[in-house]
Amino acid sequence: MSGCNGRKNGAEKALEERWCLPADVELLWQSWDDEVIVYNTASGQTHLLDALSGAALKEIESRPGTIPQLAKRLSDTLGLDSRALLDRLADICNHFDNLGLAEPSIRERP
Repeated sequence: MSGCNGRKNGAEKALEERWCLPADVELLWQSWDDEVIVYNTASGQTHLLDALSGAALKEIESRPGTIPQLAKRLSDTLGLDSRALLDRLADICNHFDNLGLAEPSIRERP
């Protein structure tokens, strides 16, 4: 299995994207009720996240995985339908990628 070392293309697009933190990212967390503040020590930026986005990023930080895997784990934790989370998590993960908080990589199949 490869680590989070960037995107691959071409024939490898058929492989699942695995979401994780970029190698240089370390996050500092603070949360209140339905809001989460995350400080990215690599960029020096602070981000305000809603509860679902915060839970998703925390999950990616602790156990990287594909969007379906993240949806399943979050549905178990939050008591939500994993199928309903899939599209929302795809949007959240793409937003994290734009912010430099998480990135997709390709998990090679054995």
